[in-house]
Amino acid sequence: MSFNTAMGIAARSELSLDEKLSFHLALSFATPLTPSMIPALVEAIDSVTSNDSEREIGLPVDVNYCGQSAASARILFDEFQLRFFVADMSV
Repeated sequence: MSFNTAMGIAARSELSLDEKLSFHLALSFATPLTPSMIPALVEAIDSVTSNDSEREIGLPVDVNYCGQSAASARILFDEFQLRFFVADMSV
């Protein structure tokens, strides 16, 4: 994954968060990831920035994490490099 790509996408203020995440999933990973992940990623961002990083987030039907149908907000936040999409990148 290219951190420069994620940072560049996140910096585009004219795009909505959903649009930024859609580009991020398509361009930042070796294999483009499904846009069906966007709601779960938005929920992960909201949970981590609200200090609820252990919250379990259900994944789309076509996706699993380590064979599970849910993952913690912190895992999704870290694995998908979502810190680039929040104002305070220290979370």
